[in-house]
Amino acid sequence: MVAMIIAGITATTVHAIRFENSPFDGLSSRIGVKIVDSAARRWESIKNWRVRVDCESPKTLLRAYMGLIADAHDPKLLDRAVASFSYAASVNSGEHMMDLVRQAYDRFMATDTSLRVRETVKAQISRFSRDCHKFLWEAGAVTSEPNTELIDFLLERCSFPHDFPAYATFMSFTEKNRDLRKLGTLPVDECIAKVLCTYDQNGRLGDRNLIFNQAVFHSQSLLRERKENDVARILLHVDPLSVIRSFLRCQYESSFLSLKHLLSFIVRNRELEVLHCVNKFLKNPLSNIRYDVVWRVLHDIAFSQIPFPDGFDPSPIIRFASQYSYPDPTNLEIGLIYLNRSEPSNLSDPAAVFDFVRLCMETELPAQYHLTYPRKDIREQAEEALQRLSCLEHGPLPAFPLLPVNSTVAE
Repeated sequence: MVAMIIAGITATTVHAIRFENSPFDGLSSRIGVKIVDSAARRWESIKNWRVRVDCESPKTLLRAYMGLIADAHDPKLLDRAVASFSYAASVNSGEHMMDLVRQAYDRFMATDTSLRVRETVKAQISRFSRDCHKFLWEAGAVTSEPNTELIDFLLERCSFPHDFPAYATFMSFTEKNRDLRKLGTLPVDECIAKVLCTYDQNGRLGDRNLIFNQAVFHSQSLLRERKENDVARILLHVDPLSVIRSFLRCQYESSFLSLKHLLSFIVRNRELEVLHCVNKFLKNPLSNIRYDVVWRVLHDIAFSQIPFPDGFDPSPIIRFASQYSYPDPTNLEIGLIYLNRSEPSNLSDPAAVFDFVRLCMETELPAQYHLTYPRKDIREQAEEALQRLSCLEHGPLPAFPLLPVNSTVAE
């Protein structure tokens, strides 16, 4: 009975507060109205004081998120927030917010954060790479092309060899490197192998030295650690001759020594295949040919003691040796090895051969080069070659060959 009475009083009071001119209007309802009005005015002043956030705008929310992360002092907050960190979201927002992205990244990677947070942020690089390959209608797809600043930021933070596919994806957004995009979908080993072959194609290519350098460095590191089986497993994904052709045309700017051991590994046990490949390549050499790579391959084959096949014509190699041997007499010796181990009747360019032999028999270079070499052994091999070539018909020996433009000349 008491509960029913209290409920009745409450109901009539609420009715009097809610409705003006209520038949239940009384002292208690008028006091209640004043309390509600006062609370409403206070709430309105609080609403005016608060910072307004457009909760319906993803761009605004993303900026707020990045800003809060950059200013966060509590590592536990970062543990909860790291799962929402996304490069794709910043690209899809259509706004330039690299400063916020960089600040948020630096805060996540600070020393006071947990290992889980740092590893999660690192994993976002490969995740963003995969998002770049999604169709537009797929969840998480990148809907616009990343800007140059973000690409440079990501390239600097890739970890090798795990991030090779991601690195290829990001490089594909740079000028004339679109063909690298498909490499970003491959497993790590296959991606490395395809990168090693990247210069074995016609057409103008963009600057891809960075990724080519990383592929070579990784392969060389495996060889130094005596992990030859790992390198062999990488090369199973491609034609080794394609790697050789790529090296012959590469624009690699670092020291040739970084290519040396990998070249020798590829040539080993496939000398004849590589010999035919290089000989064919030298018939019509390109302007961007790497002379140091050619000489290294020819050196490894020459000193492997393999018998040359019947009918082998070394004329392209001899022509190359006569034009690009200065100032290293070792290269002349390599050319003589190919000449003396081939049948004279197979030579298709006797003029180039006799030009080369004459060069080998010179005891001193022309005076303008001021270079003299003790080349007794080379002279003896050249005389031996000349005797073997006596069966060939030839005219007067050609004039002394000119040095290539890029040769080193002592002043």
